[in-house]
Amino acid sequence: MGRHWVSAGLFLAVFIWVVMYLRRPEAHSQVTQSSGESRLVQAEATAPQTAPAIVYETVVPVEPADVITTLVEARANRQRIILEWADSAAYRDPQTGAFSLSRYQARLAQFQGIDLTPFVLDGTLAGLLVVDEPHNPARWGGAPVPLFDLEVAAVKSKAFFPAVPVGVGAPPTFLEAGAPWTGLDFALLPYPAAEVNLNNWLAQEAEAADRAKLAFGLFARPSSSQSSNQR
Repeated sequence: MGRHWVSAGLFLAVFIWVVMYLRRPEAHSQVTQSSGESRLVQAEATAPQTAPAIVYETVVPVEPADVITTLVEARANRQRIILEWADSAAYRDPQTGAFSLSRYQARLAQFQGIDLTPFVLDGTLAGLLVVDEPHNPARWGGAPVPLFDLEVAAVKSKAFFPAVPVGVGAPPTFLEAGAPWTGLDFALLPYPAAEVNLNNWLAQEAEAADRAKLAFGLFARPSSSQSSNQR
């Protein structure tokens, strides 16, 4: 138990360091010159200097009827959030457990017609999460989600919501092989399952994200949400 809390504390310290490092004024010019240019980070550069600290990595699962209410509440609280249309179970083939594009598209269609543009323009909506942990074979019938399927899912999401950045909850080192991406904009890093050197881990993922021209951030959910291990 003690080692668990030490690891968690170290991870939090590194996370805070990353956020503070990116928020320093000179960081914005460096980011916009990078080949892995990030619309998520660019958005912060235009935020009022008096705005509270923004956490892009907060992922909020929503139902179609709750989208606007969730975004209005986030706006009122001066938050930026990433929306997730469904948990992983909604996209699994009931027979094989593999990722099903047809089930994903059916779920996506339920959100058609919802206007997200105002929330992108005012900075409330930072992006849409297509799939969580596609690299984890245990969640997809014994094999990772094919990168081609992730690209198709991202492109479909862009067709519905062209103004909204699209991402997945996976390490850039997994996604790099699928580059160049047409529909995918960012990767959210889940906490590593094994004990690792966090500085080296973050540096490795940052380099992979840059090569794949993807933005990336650390993964977080509201405390009331179920953990990714339960989903």
